[in-house]
Amino acid sequence: MKKEAAPSSLPEGRGVRRGLMNLRILCRRSRGASLVKDSGAPNTLELWQLRLLAEAGLWQELDPDELSPGGDWSGEGWVRELFDELNWAMAVSLNADFLETGCVSRLLDKFMKGTLVSGGKNDDAATSGIVAREDRLQFLRTRLSGILETATSLLYPSTDRVLPEELGAYWRCICGGGTVRKWLGIDSPESIKGAYEKLRARIDDETACLPQPLAENLADIRRAFGLSDLDTRILAFLLEASIRGSGLGLLLEGLNFSHGAQEVLVGITAAALGEDRQAVMERLGREAPLIRTGLVGFSESLENDFWSRLEFLDHNRFRCLTSMRIPLEKLLSSTVSKAPEPELTLADYAHLPVASRVLTPFLRKAIKERRAGVNILLYGMPGTGKTQLSRAVCRELGAELYDVATAGENGRQASRLQRWETASIFLSAASDTVLAVDEAEDIFNDDGASAPLVRICGELGVRINKGRINRLLETNPLPTFWITNSIRSIDPAMIRRFDLVIEVPAPGLEGRRRIIE
Repeated sequence: MKKEAAPSSLPEGRGVRRGLMNLRILCRRSRGASLVKDSGAPNTLELWQLRLLAEAGLWQELDPDELSPGGDWSGEGWVRELFDELNWAMAVSLNADFLETGCVSRLLDKFMKGTLVSGGKNDDAATSGIVAREDRLQFLRTRLSGILETATSLLYPSTDRVLPEELGAYWRCICGGGTVRKWLGIDSPESIKGAYEKLRARIDDETACLPQPLAENLADIRRAFGLSDLDTRILAFLLEASIRGSGLGLLLEGLNFSHGAQEVLVGITAAALGEDRQAVMERLGREAPLIRTGLVGFSESLENDFWSRLEFLDHNRFRCLTSMRIPLEKLLSSTVSKAPEPELTLADYAHLPVASRVLTPFLRKAIKERRAGVNILLYGMPGTGKTQLSRAVCRELGAELYDVATAGENGRQASRLQRWETASIFLSAASDTVLAVDEAEDIFNDDGASAPLVRICGELGVRINKGRINRLLETNPLPTFWITNSIRSIDPAMIRRFDLVIEVPAPGLEGRRRIIE
C-alpha cells in the first residue's frame, strides 16, 4: 500500500476561518445533494472528500440540522453512523450524574421537547439501586436503546431545540463537562474517521482508483505532458473541485479566497491528497509541468471564491474531462490545430528568392537535426502571403505544420504565449513538425498594460516579460514561424533572437497575375 504522508492541516488565518464558517450555508443550499456516492467500488474522489472531513477537520463546519433524517447529508452510511454517535455522546454527557454515582434514580431516560428527562418512579420498576461502575455504560445504552434508535433529530439540552450552526460548536457543547472524554475516551467523533480509514484500506493506488472517464482522460494527458503521479492527482482534484455540483465542489464552495488565495488552495489540495504541503507547492511552481504547460493557472480576481481563481487551458473542455471521454487532440483544439493545406507553392514566391535559397534549406536541416530554439520571423504588409509561405515551405519539406490559436482566452497576450508553449511541449516528441504563430505582434509588443495569466505560487500582477520570452525562444523544442505585419515596435534585442528575419513583399505584376490565375 502506498505510504501516506502526514496529513496537511488547512492554513491558519482569519480569512480562511471566515470562509470555513460559511460551509453551513452550502448545506442548506444543496437540498438532496449527497457528499459521497456509494458505488460499491473504491473511489478516490470519495476518499479525498472524507479525508478533508476527517483529517482536515471540515466535519466541524457541517450544519447539525442537516445530519438528521431528511437533511442534506442524510442517506449515506457514514452520516447515519455519525448521527447515532452524536446522540449517544449527548446521552452520555447528559447522564454524568448517573455515570458517576451509578444511582438509577438519577438517570435521564426520556426524550421530550428536545432533551432527556427523568423517567419518574412509575415508569420502571428498577428506579432504585446502584449499578456497578463497569456496567454503567451498557446499562445506559440498553435503557436508551429505543430512544437512540428511533430518534429523528439530534439530542440537545434545550427545550427550544435550537442547535448550534456548526457541528464543531455542537460537539464542544457535548464535551464541555469532560464526561464524554472520560467515559467514551474520544475527543472528536469517530464515525467519519472510521469511514475514511475503511475506504483508505481499500485503495492502494489513488490514481488507479479514479472514476472513468476521468482516469482515461488523465492517462492521455499524463503521457503527453510527462506528468508525475502527484501531478496527475493534483490535476484530478482541481478538475473535480472546479465542478460546482460535485462533492468536492460543495466542500470548497464556502471557502474564502480573498486572503492568501495561493496558500489556501495549496493547503486544501495537500490536505485532500494526504501529501506534504511543500511537495504540492513545488508541483504548482512556476517551472513545474502543470503550470509550465498551462494546464493549470491561477489568475487575479476581485472575487473571493474558488472558481474565480482557478483556470485551465480550456475551461469548458477541461471541465468535461470528469464526465466524458475527450480525445487529446480535441481537448487541445482551441490551443493548436493542424494547418490547412497551402493554396500557393514556392513557385509563387519567385519574387522572394530567399524563400527557396535560404529558408527552405535552413529549415530542412533544423528539422533533420531536431534543433531546439529555431525561430523564423516573417513580416510584411497584410495580404503579401506570409502565412501561405510558411505552409508552402512545410509542404515542400514534407513537414507537418500546426497553427497555434491566434486568440487566447479573453484575448490575453500571455495566454497566447502560453498556448504556444503548451503546443511546443505537446508536440515535442513528434518528428518533422513545425509550429506557426500568426499575428505575433500582439505577443512581442507587450507593454505591460494588460493583465495576463498569473502563475500559481507566483507574485500577483507579474506579467511574462521579455526575459521570459527570450528564454522560451532559445529553448523551444520545435521550429516556429512567427508571422507579423510589422516589426517596428519590437525590441531590436528581441529581433536578434530569431535565426531568420524575412520581409515578405507583395509580388510583382506577373506574380499577382499567376496567383490569380
